[in-house]
Amino acid sequence: FTLSANQNIPESQCYLGFIYYNLNKNKSLNYYMTAAQNNDSKAQFIIGYFYLTGQNVTKNTKEALKYFT
Repeated sequence: FTLSANQNIPESQCYLGFIYYNLNKNKSLNYYMTAAQNNDSKAQFIIGYFYLTGQNVTKNTKEALKYFT
């Protein structure tokens, strides 16, 4: 998955975010953010949820709304 994630395949980036979630929060967040920026809807929802709840990022409902819409 790392090879395809490095080739900007958003599904792989999102999947690596999931894999790293319990192992390395920063790495997980970076993969989710990259996937979200590459228009992966699952990653966008997850990042929005992180901002809404303050999980792994500073709580910010305005930023969350950007990812939900």
